Amino acid sequence: MQSMSAHCAAGQAMTGRAANGFKRVLARTVWLLVAMLATQAWSGIASAQTGCVLSAVGSPPAQGISGSQVSLDFVVTDGGAGCVAPNVTVAISTDTTGGGSLISDALPAITVGTPSTVIVELGPNDGQIDVDVSCAPPGPSCSGSPLLLWFETNNVYALTAIDPAGGSKAARPGETVPLEFRATRNGVAYSV
Repeated sequence: MQSMSAHCAAGQAMTGRAANGFKRVLARTVWLLVAMLATQAWSGIASAQTGCVLSAVGSPPAQGISGSQVSLDFVVTDGGAGCVAPNVTVAISTDTTGGGSLISDALPAITVGTPSTVIVELGPNDGQIDVDVSCAPPGPSCSGSPLLLWFETNNVYALTAIDPAGGSKAARPGETVPLEFRATRNGVAYSV
């Protein structure tokens, strides 16, 4: 049988080895936490310094009647990394108005922090024009690029009753009543 002092010495040796293992695991855990925090802090700094940020001013769509000119603004701001004036391109990506166009003398000159205006002339048909605004080389890249601005026709027609005059006529249940209307838009009459 072991003496009490030998038994205690063996227990202390076991406790010492367990304590050393625990200390190693604790040290590794602390090191991993420090590394994770440092990485997170660095990535936060990196994401805060995005360079230029491209965004719409106001809410698209801009609406107008067919053939009219409509506009929307966008702005390039500094995302925290010293944005300098980027090279911005503006192009129609979709046109369902049957011939809409960018107004060439209205293409924006970019100043960081100052809104720029895109002007579009809507085509003759009801529809929509999508315009992509993008930062392009050789300038800096922009978050939010390409930015989609869209423009829609908002044609309003005035309906006028021709027959019956005044727009009302008495009828019995089940009786067919012919009605004739004239639609007018921008002073032009259309048959309905």
